[in-house]
Amino acid sequence: DEKRPSAEWGVMAEEQRERVREALAALPEKEQEILRWVFFEERDKDEICRDLHVDRNYLRVLVHRAKAKFRERFNELDEAHAQ
Repeated sequence: DEKRPSAEWGVMAEEQRERVREALAALPEKEQEILRWVFFEERDKDEICRDLHVDRNYLRVLVHRAKAKFRERFNELDEAHAQ
C-alpha cells in the first residue's frame, strides 16, 4: 500500500524523535520549559509571560535563544549519530 509509511520511515522517524528528546534534555530547564510550553503544549503566550514575569518582546528573545541552543544540540547529536 503506497499510502502507508514504510518500516524504514518509521524507524527513521523514531530516531529523529529520540534526537529531539535528547537535544531538549541537554538544555537548561528554563529553556526546556519555554520550548515545551510554546511548541508542544501550545500555551498562550500571554500566560507564559505571566508565569515567567516577562513581556512579550522578551519572551520572543527567550524563545529565539532557546531555539538556537536546541538547534545547536540537535545538530551535534545528528553529527555524532552519523559517525
